[in-house]
Amino acid sequence: MDGLHLNALTSLLAILAVHRGQCDPLFVNSEVNAVVGEEVTLPVTVANDERILSLVWRKVEGAQRVMVYSYIPAEDYRASLGPLEGRAELVGLSLKIDKSQRGDAGLYVIEATLVQSGPQEANINLNILVPPTVTVGPRNPYVVRWRTNVSVSCSVGDPVPKVKGLSWRKDGKVIDVSRAKYGHGDVESPSLQIRNVSKTDWGTYTCVADHKTGISSDSLELQVEYPAIITEITKSLTANAGDRVLLECRAEGNPEPTVMWSRAGSRVLPGTQAFSDGLSTLTLGNVKKNDSGVYTCVASNNIGESHTRSVRLRVEETNSLTLTAIIAGACAGGAWIILCLVLLILWIRRRRRRRNDAAYYSVGSREFQFLASRRLAELQATKPMPPPAAPPKRSLMTAGTTLESSPRRHDPSKPTCETLDKSRMRAAEGGRRLARVIYSYHPQEEDELELKVDDILEVVKGDDSGGWWYGRLGSKLGLFPSNYVEMMTTASGLAKPSAPRGPNGRGEKPSPGAKAGRLEELVEDPLHVSTPEKRGGGQNMSW
Repeated sequence: MDGLHLNALTSLLAILAVHRGQCDPLFVNSEVNAVVGEEVTLPVTVANDERILSLVWRKVEGAQRVMVYSYIPAEDYRASLGPLEGRAELVGLSLKIDKSQRGDAGLYVIEATLVQSGPQEANINLNILVPPTVTVGPRNPYVVRWRTNVSVSCSVGDPVPKVKGLSWRKDGKVIDVSRAKYGHGDVESPSLQIRNVSKTDWGTYTCVADHKTGISSDSLELQVEYPAIITEITKSLTANAGDRVLLECRAEGNPEPTVMWSRAGSRVLPGTQAFSDGLSTLTLGNVKKNDSGVYTCVASNNIGESHTRSVRLRVEETNSLTLTAIIAGACAGGAWIILCLVLLILWIRRRRRRRNDAAYYSVGSREFQFLASRRLAELQATKPMPPPAAPPKRSLMTAGTTLESSPRRHDPSKPTCETLDKSRMRAAEGGRRLARVIYSYHPQEEDELELKVDDILEVVKGDDSGGWWYGRLGSKLGLFPSNYVEMMTTASGLAKPSAPRGPNGRGEKPSPGAKAGRLEELVEDPLHVSTPEKRGGGQNMSW
């Protein structure tokens, strides 16, 4: 009876509310979206926080309204009913559904009896979104053979609503399905066709579906079986007998290829073979001349034809004699280089000295006397005079006068040899200092004079202390050892020899024993100054 009185009271209040012009005190969202499996709330609020007497939630299924929740505050009664039993609860006036299902979608009606407004009603439409279930196939990994056409399938399930778009990606990059290489792969026909598969088509393929709930995708790895191919091989080489030789050959393919070495069609080789990670190594130890030849690497994996590449090995015999000759030649060459360096240094030093002393060969007597000082000082300090060898006894006949070089006692009838100082005094009086060579001397340096016995030369610079002197012999100026000459003196200088005069004053031929050649050369030499002849037609000269 209490329930009947409550219903009557509620109806009365509703009638009164209508008469008062108060309507739609319930505020609701007309549409709510939820992803299947997630929690969803159908929100409702009452104006002015008006008290409620009763509240019922119903779900419209066809022509019927199925109660899914009931709430009576006065009795503290609340319960989830029907399809929402155990999954719904009331939060305020809002209905909260836990673990939403696809069948939960539809129109919901809230019926509320308010204290002041009376009975009220509002509708809310619940949309349950179902994401696409993307599945690619036919299997993962998907192994195909090269040069074939394949199809990678993609299904999106039964999404709600339907997917907005569909695309394919290979290794993360979007595939342009409009290319001739591919076919389909869109919303209308999700499966992707790949034509004429090659090694480059190996990779991870992903089908991507664009949906209102977000992006859904699935992937598989496409593996391509392709023939073996040799990618690297040792270059042809030359080795010495006894060396250790490594021949390497790297190949790839799917399935993994078998790599073997052969020579002249035979797989029986003198070395050992090893294979690891696509690399085959042939080791030839202590190679000999007969190991020379062409070695062939063969790679195969039962897909297509085998692949071969070759390398040529040439083994040379080591000749010990040749090696010895090479070493000896190297040593000899090194000795020659050292010798050449020494000669070059000597030549440079001589050339430098000659350049420094070049003036000695191009100046006149006066200038030469001045320039000779420095060179004489150097020689006196650094170069000892050579010891003269005992000369043979010799004589020089000039116009009936015999000149002897052997030691002898002084002849009072002939002038004696004078010292250099006396010769210099005589030269100051207008004469020249002349010397006769008593020992032959072969020059050791370029700036030295070559002396022959009985040569007559002019002393340009020197002193009585001996040592090295400068002089002029013929047209050449140079150094000579003073102990190889003796100074000459005459009563009135040198005169060109002439034929002896007879009593009648005519010239007569000289005696067969006369020897006047070198004196004549000295007088006739334009570099020597002639001396006047003695009156009476003879020469008074002694050494």
